[in-house]
Amino acid sequence: MRDMDDREAGMEDASPAVVTDDGSADVSSHEERLLRKLHEQHVRFATGRSASEVASETERLERKRAELLRRHTLRMDQLRKELAHAQRMNELDTQRRLHGAIEALEKERRQRKALLKQHAEERERILRARRTSQRHREQQMLRGAFKQSVEAQRADLRDVRTSVRERSLHERDSHRAHLASLDNFYQSQLSLLTESLGKEKQEMRKRAAAQSQVLEKMRREFRDKLKEETRNMYDMVARTRDGWVDADPAVRRRKRSQRI
Repeated sequence: MRDMDDREAGMEDASPAVVTDDGSADVSSHEERLLRKLHEQHVRFATGRSASEVASETERLERKRAELLRRHTLRMDQLRKELAHAQRMNELDTQRRLHGAIEALEKERRQRKALLKQHAEERERILRARRTSQRHREQQMLRGAFKQSVEAQRADLRDVRTSVRERSLHERDSHRAHLASLDNFYQSQLSLLTESLGKEKQEMRKRAAAQSQVLEKMRREFRDKLKEETRNMYDMVARTRDGWVDADPAVRRRKRSQRI
């Protein structure tokens, strides 16, 4: 019995069962060997003892097994808690490392951004200085070109003034000669026109006298014809009143043509 108790105590002190990934307990090889030896001893003792001893021994072994199961269950719960705590600690550690990595990346990003901004400002400063220098050179070139252009324009203006003055003198002399020739021409034309107008007036007087004579003749003829027509009308009216009407159309047409 003492040997059996020692073996059971040795089994209690054995290494704990291995916990699998799904939380179930797996018996180690050492515990399996101990359990197999205990089973063999139990069978040997059971075959060499009486029924009462076997029953008491069986009851004791059952109690021992129940105690072992209870301890095993407690140990499994403790292992599960330790495993959950370890997992939580691992997660917290992972989160801390991840947070630190994120902060490091953010810090590096800010540093790169600041460095890029510094480079951009430096580049802008260099470009601004280059533009200012280029603008200054262009202004100097434009100022020199403007001075040269002004001097050339002044020289051209002096030449133009001299040419205009000479042309003005020449045109003035030509204009005076032209005016003198025009004066002579217009004087001769005026004389011819005056002579022509005199002749035209004489011709107009002659034509007016001839037209007056023709008009006077036509007036007399018209007046005589009108008087004759009036007499004919009076005669016709008088004959109509007396009841006599000329019914011959030929006679009426002849009289009408005579009146016309």
